[in-house]
Amino acid sequence: LIELVPDLGKRQLLIDNLRKAREGQQVCQLELPISPDKQNILETLWAIQWSPLQENYFCVSYDISERKNLERRLASSNSRLNSVVNELPVGVLILNEKGRIDFANKEAVRITGWEPHHLAVVGIDGLFGVEECQKIKRDGVIDSGESWLASIRGKLPVELKACSLNPGKGRTTLIIFLDISEKKQQAELKDRLLSTISKDIGGPVRTVSHLLQALSNQNKAGTSTKSGRVIEAAYRQSHRLERLFNDLTMARDFGGG
Repeated sequence: LIELVPDLGKRQLLIDNLRKAREGQQVCQLELPISPDKQNILETLWAIQWSPLQENYFCVSYDISERKNLERRLASSNSRLNSVVNELPVGVLILNEKGRIDFANKEAVRITGWEPHHLAVVGIDGLFGVEECQKIKRDGVIDSGESWLASIRGKLPVELKACSLNPGKGRTTLIIFLDISEKKQQAELKDRLLSTISKDIGGPVRTVSHLLQALSNQNKAGTSTKSGRVIEAAYRQSHRLERLFNDLTMARDFGGG
């Protein structure tokens, strides 16, 4: 049996288990790669027991090559999945059934400022609001839209979603959040710009438009004159500009743009 094990480390493990089975009078189990024909490798599971009466070993082996291949394929698949999740442009946290953070991707680490082992200690209670945490722990599901996250740099606005991967006992919860600080800053900048345009520029434009309209009405009888045509053209242009400012004001009021 020892000669069938090509790996020297595994061979020593087999020798140690043979000794343990003989000295301890117990059944030893171990996985061994063996090569019966010196070419192919079989993954096997062995149960070894020493018989003091017959003074020999009783060994039972199982071919677990297929199981080991499936385990390797699953490990490779999980590795690829973790690699993809780790590179996502959103923060991803995975909670175990006890509510402990078992996984945090790169973006989650960047947004929060905490390393994964620190996040495991901080937990979601140290990251999100009380109401959101209670709902995540109770239901495993949340779609709160805009929320807040407590990072090392302070509170950050985020879009927060959570869902249960395997509802019931042993539930695992997936939490996804997106830092919308820049988005909110852009929205605030747009609102300030529209407000400035409406207040500092829109008002004078409306005043000029009304004055030009009055002048145009006074010169209705003499629209063929050069000054009348200039006033009429200026009024049309100012009226178009006034409508533009009205549209911008409506966009600001409706929160569109």
